Amino acid sequence: NSGIVRQDMTGKRVLVVGGGIAGLSAASALARLGVRVDLVERGPFLGGYTAKLSCKAQPQCVMCGACTVQERRNAVLCDPKIVVHTGTQIRAISKSSRFDVTLDPVPVRIDVEKCTLCGACLKECPVGAIVQGNREYNRAVYAVSDACRYSEDRSCQNCLKACPEDAVILDDTDKQTSTLADAIILATGFEPYNPEDRPYGYALFENIVTTADLEDILTQRGEVCRPSDHNPPKTIAFIQCVGSRDFSLNHLWCSRVCCASALRTAGLVLENRPGTRVTIFYIDIQTDDRGLADLYGKLKNEIRFIRTLPGDIYEENDNTLRITYYDTGLFEAVEEVFDLVVLSVGLLPSKGLGQVARLFGVQLDDSGFIKVNQENTSTETEGVFAIGACRGPAGIAESIGQAEQAAWESVKYLASVRP
Repeated sequence: NSGIVRQDMTGKRVLVVGGGIAGLSAASALARLGVRVDLVERGPFLGGYTAKLSCKAQPQCVMCGACTVQERRNAVLCDPKIVVHTGTQIRAISKSSRFDVTLDPVPVRIDVEKCTLCGACLKECPVGAIVQGNREYNRAVYAVSDACRYSEDRSCQNCLKACPEDAVILDDTDKQTSTLADAIILATGFEPYNPEDRPYGYALFENIVTTADLEDILTQRGEVCRPSDHNPPKTIAFIQCVGSRDFSLNHLWCSRVCCASALRTAGLVLENRPGTRVTIFYIDIQTDDRGLADLYGKLKNEIRFIRTLPGDIYEENDNTLRITYYDTGLFEAVEEVFDLVVLSVGLLPSKGLGQVARLFGVQLDDSGFIKVNQENTSTETEGVFAIGACRGPAGIAESIGQAEQAAWESVKYLASVRP
């Protein structure tokens, strides 16, 4: 029972690597079980990609999960058993009776007490080194990344000069620290596919965006609009499975979140702008949970679903987009013009996952994700567990479920090893 677990966990400590929804959920679950936690996030902000999602309520909740990250983040920051290390990388790890972990913090370089969120530093940076978080989820909203020219050769101080509050501290440094852990949970997340190499004109044509770009638009503008003129589109095309289920890329997996994202966003558009013509080009529609299946049932007569993937896309003089696709009913190629095209990009293993695997002594599967036991969250390295999208594409609900499972499995592991 929980009393025995807490008694057994006295002095035990778990390292959670990754501050996205999976890592936050695991840290919170462990703390509830009486375990002390070090939560390490290499970025300056907590929440990961989930923190960038906008609510898709229409107006009823459609269980998109966007609101869960704030709840989990607040639980983590308010729990005295959890120590949060943002802007921190793991440089080395060794194990005897416990894991000895060397932490290398990267300072935010902006004084959160002085910062008034004016955004002057963001506007003046010539290389995009000022990264922006969400004030709803993070105490710090702006941070200076490693891309800063000052960090390389001190050739630029634009942000320092632009800040009216003297909140930028370019010379801020932090020394390496270390911590001990009895178990480790890896929750390092994923990398969204970059579709620039596909024949869809992304990064060439302004009104072709990815699902991640569309989330930014929704957050900043409050509704879906075209980047070229900020007007609501009258016709929208969603193209599914961009970068996943693709033999030419050797990305054979379903990314599990793309259909849900397209359906929920399309529903939001139709609620806010009735009469908008929404088309979804797809291979097949994945509705893994009942809520999503119900939403599909509601929208299937309001959205045009075309079971094919388009070929080339060309831009017209008015910034509209001409799509060519094969109509399986007419058995011929068809051209159609849209105001906005949304590429539902897949989930890939994060770029540094190979290094993470070597560091923690875990293996990657044939797709490049962390290999776990088929029945639980454990890896081949004793005491190391993996959850969320670092072990394969997973949505918010699935990541939270894996986090709860890993917390309990790591506690059972800690109870089985000697103090």
